[in-house]
Amino acid sequence: MKLLDETTALDAIRALLAGADHARIAVAFWGEGAISRLGLGRPGLSLEILCNLDSGACDPAELRRLLNLPDIELRSHPALHAKFYWTAGGAVLGSSNASANGLALESAAATGWHEANISIADPQVLADIDRRFTDLFTGGYPVGPDDLDRAALIWKARTRQAPTGRRLASSLFEAWRTAPRHPIWKRVKVAYWREDLSPEDQAWVNGEIADGRLVSEVGAYDGWNEHIAPGDLLIDFEVSGKSPTYSGTWKAVPGGGRERLRLVLPVKWFALQALGQFPVSEQE
Repeated sequence: MKLLDETTALDAIRALLAGADHARIAVAFWGEGAISRLGLGRPGLSLEILCNLDSGACDPAELRRLLNLPDIELRSHPALHAKFYWTAGGAVLGSSNASANGLALESAAATGWHEANISIADPQVLADIDRRFTDLFTGGYPVGPDDLDRAALIWKARTRQAPTGRRLASSLFEAWRTAPRHPIWKRVKVAYWREDLSPEDQAWVNGEIADGRLVSEVGAYDGWNEHIAPGDLLIDFEVSGKSPTYSGTWKAVPGGGRERLRLVLPVKWFALQALGQFPVSEQE
């Protein structure tokens, strides 16, 4: 038995799989690149894999690629949280999911989670793990294309809430420096504009405010719907003068009744799932 971290666990699992013709893998969460990272696409390797698709923490695209492998049975168990990689010659059991964070290459280890795993060669323990896999696998259900379609919806939402593995930040820019690749940043945008709304569009906005259908604080962008989606957070600058003028922070809202206008409301705080809530200071 040997203790393995996130890097040495990957080396041990790859070595196990490279020397086996059959593997049983019960790992709750799967990320992009797991197949190549683990060497699962090798000819002559048959696979039984159990995941937790219902958690929202499995990349459906990677599981589709798994299903396309020639000799695989893929099932899901909604209560699975285990992580073990079993072959007849040995196993690795611990905390590492089949993801870039859970199983890290040496060059990427500093950006992932810190894991603890053990390698196992004892025949009795291997037999116990084999039986445990059979119990869990039997209790799961076969994963098909329709299951992956449904999972894709919660996967997209969950990626914006994924924890960073870093200390919580105290400011917006510190949050960005801490986790610049977090998916939530796709919802934060810097807007530069030069021209006001057309008189026609401004008259429509004023009329909606006067009739009580819009609040007086509302703003609007004309023709930006391809770039700004409802829920996006905006740091706004007017650039019609010699230098940019900061115009506040805004949140895009759905609807509004005028197709080409994206309506926005002022916000004092940026609420970023998994990162925290931050005001945007004048200095920032």
